[in-house]
Amino acid sequence: MGKINVLLVDDEPSILKVVQRAMQATIDCDVSTALNGDQALRIMEKNPFDVLVSDISMPGMDGTTLVNVVSELYPKTTRLIFSARSGGEIGLKTAGSAHQFYLKPQDISLIAKRTKNILRLRDFLPAEGLDQIVSHIKTLPSMPSICLALENELKKPNVSMDAVGKIVEKDIAMSAKILQLVNSAFFGMRERVTRPSQAAVLLGGEVLKSLLLGLHIFTEWTKKTIPCFSIHELWSHSLNVASSAQEIALAEGLDKKTADEFYIAGLFHDIGKIIMADNLPESCELIQKIVHERGGTLLAAEKEILGATHTEAGAYLMALWGFPDNVIQACAHHHYPSAMEQHGFNPACAVHVANVLDYERAFTGKIVKETMDSNYLAREGFTNKIDKWRNAINKTAT
Repeated sequence: MGKINVLLVDDEPSILKVVQRAMQATIDCDVSTALNGDQALRIMEKNPFDVLVSDISMPGMDGTTLVNVVSELYPKTTRLIFSARSGGEIGLKTAGSAHQFYLKPQDISLIAKRTKNILRLRDFLPAEGLDQIVSHIKTLPSMPSICLALENELKKPNVSMDAVGKIVEKDIAMSAKILQLVNSAFFGMRERVTRPSQAAVLLGGEVLKSLLLGLHIFTEWTKKTIPCFSIHELWSHSLNVASSAQEIALAEGLDKKTADEFYIAGLFHDIGKIIMADNLPESCELIQKIVHERGGTLLAAEKEILGATHTEAGAYLMALWGFPDNVIQACAHHHYPSAMEQHGFNPACAVHVANVLDYERAFTGKIVKETMDSNYLAREGFTNKIDKWRNAINKTAT
């Protein structure tokens, strides 16, 4: 990662100095500053910026307007909001344009650390292409049937939030967005929420109505059929891997709360495939054709056509949206966990095994065949545990 350009925007010069010191102590960067949104845009007209960190309340153009404008004009720029005020209303106003939300002054050091991780993952994507697409994503498409079910439930006079939670948990895209929001600083949760159903209940019916009907943060999958690719199979596979990764964690003696983190890692492990299918359907069709005709791996075909893989795109989006490292690692390394520096039992390990076992069970005869990373399993001493984990999954399935 080379030197990057950071733009800090706040009407308090003392805050700008503190954030600038934190950034330059953590990242090799040049930092520019502005006192309001209007000044920030004038600066951005002259120089490209990798990262924008903006306050909300400022004279003239405020931070909400600024990040919305930057999202459209400079989609590659990572957009971070920080404010002394919390509250769900602030988060909702920037839900489609800001990547992450922080409270000042307590989160200032965290901003620098998270930014470093985001930019490290961005380096794996080609300079012009997927990085811009991923940075510009406001939401991901949901299954039309789930959108309809959620809309119908939210329109009922006496909304059942338990029913709403169960609907949301069936959808990868909705789950990702509401977990991003509920775990942001503006909603002030004391502990990280790991289950989409719990997040839906905590956000409440009115917020979810705004996301679905007002802000249109939840959108429907409308792409035409891509040969050799089924969005329905992807949804089903992701839910299976999530449940299986959770069962593997429980089989290893982890508590339910920790096992929920494995569930989330499994649920989002293939989110990069949704990014590609939604934004680059023609390329996805060509990738599937190459795999079918040559018999190579999906990752190799993606690299050939796009210069990056769904694992890299998914990990980058999860980092942009502020998800924990365990989820990011599972996205990045669920095919080849031996590439991880991390050792020991972790969500990426469980997701890798769950992913392969689900392909063995449900995808027999399909184009893409998954195999265990035997070198990794041997290195970590997990080879003899595969049968135990398989039995734990099968026991729950039956």
